[in-house]
Amino acid sequence: MKSRFLLLLLAWLSAISIAHSAPREGRVYPFPHTDDTQDIHFERPCDDIARADYKSESFYAILLKTTPRCSVTDKQWRDIQKRFPDNKVFATRYQCDDEANFNYTNVDAEYGFIGVYAGRTKEEAQKLLEKTKVMRTFPDANIRVMQAVLEYP
Repeated sequence: MKSRFLLLLLAWLSAISIAHSAPREGRVYPFPHTDDTQDIHFERPCDDIARADYKSESFYAILLKTTPRCSVTDKQWRDIQKRFPDNKVFATRYQCDDEANFNYTNVDAEYGFIGVYAGRTKEEAQKLLEKTKVMRTFPDANIRVMQAVLEYP
């Protein structure tokens, strides 16, 4: 009986340890030089656990422009990225082609958008929004708290 209890206790502690060691949300890589895609990238687990999706940590973004779905071109994205050399500019291409499996929370799925990473705090986002408004290129720019979502096929 004692050995059975110890075995169950050991199994329970192992399960708790595994559950706590796997990150629940991935850290965002907010810098434009980390990749050459329209997606915002984030840390993902390197385990063999099957999942439907995996989310980034919450972050602030400035939504610069709303667009029709699947209409953001690579040229548009690159031109806007040049205006924000220190912050990753990203656009939704979710379900626009075979490899577009990044989605975002707190946006209307009926539309596309172009956004820019604005930080981990509201204060950082507010500063970037003020700089963005001075450009006068994105009059409808607004702050959003969001997460990037990688959906697995």
